[in-house]
Amino acid sequence: MIEAENEPDPRKGLRMALEGQMRVAIHEGITMPAGITLDIAQVFLDPMSRILSRCQRQGLIRADLDPERDTLRILLMLLGVLPTFSPGNEGWQRYVSLVMESLVHTPTEPLPPAEPIVDPWQRGK
Repeated sequence: MIEAENEPDPRKGLRMALEGQMRVAIHEGITMPAGITLDIAQVFLDPMSRILSRCQRQGLIRADLDPERDTLRILLMLLGVLPTFSPGNEGWQRYVSLVMESLVHTPTEPLPPAEPIVDPWQRGK
């Protein structure tokens, strides 16, 4: 993640961070959020939020993203595709590209407000 944060082009750093998180999840057998906690996820989320913020400051991605609230949800969306691939298949990279494109392109309309994060691992406890 340090390499992604230090990448001169923050868009490339963002892609590196997303791909790195997916590879770690696959390596650790985390194909869905079960088995991790918000504290564990935060290790990935803080650096990625900083990269998103840097992209915004440079005008490279949508200004209406909320790095603190949207980062976890973007990661969870991507993790959600992993069970649909055979082991060793890297078809998930298509969805990283789709997410990247959705962040970079000029929006046709603003996003709805970013809602506060509810810890999905603490529900029902």
